[in-house]
Amino acid sequence: MQQFIWHLDFHARFVAMLDTYWEQATDSHRQAQQLSFIAACNKQVEEGSLSEAGRQLAWQAAGLMPASAGLQIRPLNLYGYAATDLFHITDTAQSHVLLYLPGNASPLHVFDSMAAMQAWFAEQCRTPEKRLSLRQYFKLADTPDGLEFSGLDTALEGLGVYPAFHTRSPDRPGFTVDGPWSPSEYVNYRADKYSPLLTGDLFTTLTQRQRERSYADADFIITSDAQVTKARWRGYLVTSLNLLAPLALVVPELIPLLAIGGVAQFGLGIDQAVNGKTLEDKAEGVGNIAFGLLNAAPLALLPAARPRMFFPGKSARFIIPTRLNEQWGYPLSPNSPPRLPEEILADFFVPPEPPVAAGRIPRGTLNRATGTNALLALKDGHEVEILYDTENDAFILKEDANEVLPDYFQVTAGTRDLYVVNPATRGASNAMRMYTLRNLGVDLQLPVNVPLVDSAQVSPLPKKILSIWVGNKSIPDELVENIAINARRLQGTGFSYEFYLSKSNPKAFMKNRAKLTAASNVQVKTLEEQHFYAAFEQSDSYHQYRQALDSNGANFASASDVLRYPLLDSEGGIYMDVDDTLRSFEDNPDNFAMISSVALKTTPDGLVLGSPVNNELLDMHCDYNSNMIGSHANNPTLRAISAEMDARYRSNLSFYDIRPLAGTHGYEAYAREMSRMTGPGLLNDMVARHLPRLQFLRQLSKLESIPETVYRSLTADLVLPVSQARNIDQALGSVVNIGNYHSWGKP
Repeated sequence: MQQFIWHLDFHARFVAMLDTYWEQATDSHRQAQQLSFIAACNKQVEEGSLSEAGRQLAWQAAGLMPASAGLQIRPLNLYGYAATDLFHITDTAQSHVLLYLPGNASPLHVFDSMAAMQAWFAEQCRTPEKRLSLRQYFKLADTPDGLEFSGLDTALEGLGVYPAFHTRSPDRPGFTVDGPWSPSEYVNYRADKYSPLLTGDLFTTLTQRQRERSYADADFIITSDAQVTKARWRGYLVTSLNLLAPLALVVPELIPLLAIGGVAQFGLGIDQAVNGKTLEDKAEGVGNIAFGLLNAAPLALLPAARPRMFFPGKSARFIIPTRLNEQWGYPLSPNSPPRLPEEILADFFVPPEPPVAAGRIPRGTLNRATGTNALLALKDGHEVEILYDTENDAFILKEDANEVLPDYFQVTAGTRDLYVVNPATRGASNAMRMYTLRNLGVDLQLPVNVPLVDSAQVSPLPKKILSIWVGNKSIPDELVENIAINARRLQGTGFSYEFYLSKSNPKAFMKNRAKLTAASNVQVKTLEEQHFYAAFEQSDSYHQYRQALDSNGANFASASDVLRYPLLDSEGGIYMDVDDTLRSFEDNPDNFAMISSVALKTTPDGLVLGSPVNNELLDMHCDYNSNMIGSHANNPTLRAISAEMDARYRSNLSFYDIRPLAGTHGYEAYAREMSRMTGPGLLNDMVARHLPRLQFLRQLSKLESIPETVYRSLTADLVLPVSQARNIDQALGSVVNIGNYHSWGKP
């Protein structure tokens, strides 16, 4: 049988299999590489083998945080032979070097300098086993000596004996000469020429390089000998291993597969034909051999209690949870709403469980796709999902939802443990239900009544949209396009679009005004020349505004927060962030904005907001966002918000001293504090103090987010008044799509 297999013309079949693989698996191969890279980063942060400097370089390369201007990614080269997927990441602003060696359990190595990385690489070449591991990152055609140039194998051996001379047989063909192989000279040899920058999406680029490499290796295996030899079979085997190795960390099942042959992925069973042994025989004892020769070692100097960051962390995206036909989803939007690339990646990782507050019934982590949180508890030591039964003020197992007589439970305070209760003997009162609901994060008075608003005081809002841009940054093109879309949709609706542009930085002002004028017909108004601004300069809030603009930790988004309430108090209308998009009928960009068909009205001291949203990063659960606010001019509620904002600033005057960026330590705490001081956290606190009906609707959304046995059991008789209240107080939720640009987390 072996003789028959060895005489097969396998090359054509192997190339055909490569064709099929790349045709069907290019996208998944790219994503698997990305996931493997991120998983390695998380693993090594946890085990202490990746420093904070290394993590930040890795996150920038993977697109998980904004890349610095000096970020560079290059394939490592040895004597001009460029590796396929062994690459290093540097930043011209610092000396650290991050080296990635896929196919190892801890593949990320961080060095203090390029020289340290070069020396480490040479040290690995001292043993044949590690030289072989490094060899796999290069094309097979690079390995042998040529007539005039030494090959990769010679270079690896030369580095391994440095500083001694590497000598070869004097009878070798060609004109190559022996000598010392200095790592500082030959590792990353003439990098600008032989290690060109990897640009664009890193993992798309790597996938293309691996694709080209797989065909090049397959072609190199062909010899003039018509007989397929055992060595050639092993050549195909090596080609398959090199193709699969970078995916091993994210697909653990590949680890023993790589150790025993790898090519089962292609349905070949080559190793059995070559060695005459079963896969099971070879698997024993070799699972870790090919998956750990070049692993990063733990960093002994890292403190055990060091702060650590993992992907995905907390999402900064605003999610609107809404129940439609008894299912949570997105009203008036596609079934699968647009999502950022990092959010799609986050679905493949399990975020850390949040701590359970004493006295609170635990909620599961946010489902990013639906905006809901499961209720979780422990039954006999096993985690289970539960549903709240309001009639009996008790919980049942989700799996028993269709049972006629399910078991009922309550949760032991301060724990996750369920204990059985008997509804017939226990009874249930509104006071008991309110206690349970408070432990679920819902503060409602039972029985439920919709707070009244004097309809005689309600009047339409001025038909104008107000937006702000401050600071020294150029408005990004995607935001300019969004502004133009909004302006186009407002044509013929009776609404004006007023854009208040700061001239505090003359160069930025001229550039931004030109951009806006060319792209749209918005009414661009110079901020500092407006009547309200003169009064604002004399107010208590102005000092905070200048600090937000001019301090070392300047935050232009927070400056906009400070300014929006005095602007709205002066002008009336609807404030809207520049990354928000006005919805059009049937989501047709050429149609009028839906805002023209919605009654926007409130009392002199009221606000019109959007629907409550979730945001993990800001610890928001069914809370109002401050991105869009409708109000009449001369509104005491707006002035109360500004006064409270000033008080919070006075109690934290150092807030603008430093601004952590997304992906860096302290960023999450900073984002929450910014929300409390000037953002959604402040707005929700003031709604709770001053606007009873908006506060009621917010708490009602929290109630509706709880998985219940009977949906809306406490509000079944209030469908009409609740709907009417929402249509007025939360009218902006149906006409504006929330943007998620988050400029405050970017450089």
